[in-house]
Amino acid sequence: MSTSDSPDLRLVLGSLLVLALLVLAVAGPALAPYGPDEAERVLSKIVDGEEVTLYPPQPPSQAHWFGTDVWGYDILSSMLRGLRFTVLAALGVALSRVFLGLALGVPLGLGRRRLLVLGLGAGGGMPAFIVVYLALHRSTINSPLSVESLFLVQLLVLVFVGVPPLSVSLAARIEALSASPTLIAAESLGARRLHLTRRHLVPLLREELLVLFLTELVLVLNLIGQLGIFHVFLGGTIWYPETGAYLSRTQEWAGLLGQSRDALLAHPWLPAFPLLGFLLLVVSVMLLLRGLEGRWRRRQQG
Repeated sequence: MSTSDSPDLRLVLGSLLVLALLVLAVAGPALAPYGPDEAERVLSKIVDGEEVTLYPPQPPSQAHWFGTDVWGYDILSSMLRGLRFTVLAALGVALSRVFLGLALGVPLGLGRRRLLVLGLGAGGGMPAFIVVYLALHRSTINSPLSVESLFLVQLLVLVFVGVPPLSVSLAARIEALSASPTLIAAESLGARRLHLTRRHLVPLLREELLVLFLTELVLVLNLIGQLGIFHVFLGGTIWYPETGAYLSRTQEWAGLLGQSRDALLAHPWLPAFPLLGFLLLVVSVMLLLRGLEGRWRRRQQG
């Protein structure tokens, strides 16, 4: 077996973890031990021969492996139901960014429209978090929109904030590839842009696009996590002014982390399990990304 074909531990482990998380995202609601309306608001327990009444949140136990939150809901069940929203958002936004970036990058790269490229580059100069937070903060908290409608709006904002810098990067790469003998020969024979893209550019960029997709996936997950810390939750945030509490409408993992961020010292299990789950998700994609990059580099060197 050649060095370029030898298995990379990062690639294998990352692939297995990502696959497991995808399966869990699909099967999670069915695996949840408690339903969405099952809350243990009061618990009676015998302590030293006396009956004691306990109120949520409750620490991890045999009945609730990850404990319960301040409303009495089982945290493990919430995470199993909410993972699909986190995964769907990250995959959908990353895939849409790459597709739209390529759709813009091809004409820019082949047409060499430098002014438009510079304009898109300047438009992507502001930090994505600031743009998305300002665009979504007011519309997300106590929104009158349905979960589905608000979720779609949020995804569109997350997509379009990442397209300009991505299209500029792809345009530069496509402009460099346009000087290759294969594309020059195809253009001289009268091949149209769509044909050039489908038959020549995409095959040349296949591995780069996969790496780019995984890179965008990591960036989107980080952005979702940052928004969650500041109470901008996917699908909507419910804010209770009388208590100052925040609640994720979809129970996506960044939302579960954000709604319990202030309980770290008093009830550490509340943010700990969503945080560990979210970190596992990011690390899994990172391992897959680094493994693919390593294999790609070895092939180029070999």
